[in-house]
Amino acid sequence: DPPASLLADYPWLRRVLEEAPAGASLQGFLWPATYRVLPDTTPDELVRLMLDGFAKAVGPQRLDVAAERGLTFYQVLTLASIVEREAVLDEERPLIAGVYQNRIDRLPGVKTGLLNADPTVIYAADTVNLDAGAFDAWQEYRFWTVPETPLAQIELPPDLAGYNSYVVPGLPPGPIATPTIASIDAALAPNTADKYIYFLAIPDGGG
Repeated sequence: DPPASLLADYPWLRRVLEEAPAGASLQGFLWPATYRVLPDTTPDELVRLMLDGFAKAVGPQRLDVAAERGLTFYQVLTLASIVEREAVLDEERPLIAGVYQNRIDRLPGVKTGLLNADPTVIYAADTVNLDAGAFDAWQEYRFWTVPETPLAQIELPPDLAGYNSYVVPGLPPGPIATPTIASIDAALAPNTADKYIYFLAIPDGGG
């Protein structure tokens, strides 16, 4: 959990995390950018710079998710992080978000409510592998590599089991990455008009 002192200084973050599952971290909120840091910059100061970057980029209006959306902002951020890992073309992000929303809503053909999202399982597998390895080796670790074991068969510890979206229905417990604004907007307004429940990456189609 983020320290109380940090939450006290970021009321918007405290409000969002109050709607999150117990034990929610800052995953998804650390905004990627170029930051000017000094040799004596502390980890806490760097985290605050990244949270400031998130707040500036996302803005307060996106945090106030309309009730009819049916999701909290934390859930929107979680969905957006999956879209971020799946999409290449910005114009396709709302459609990809729509596919996952249709699966969440259990449209005909996906009555199980399973997202079947590869990135959520890979994220959990990466977390397990990093925990098992030496910290010095983290720099050389290859993230987002698809495991050889079929994703539905990957065994995860209890605290990560919810990220196996081939087994557990609905959204995973939290974000798996920091999404771009395009992915957040797609998750806020997914395109579900055509009721798509699948999408396919075309290898030679530019995304």
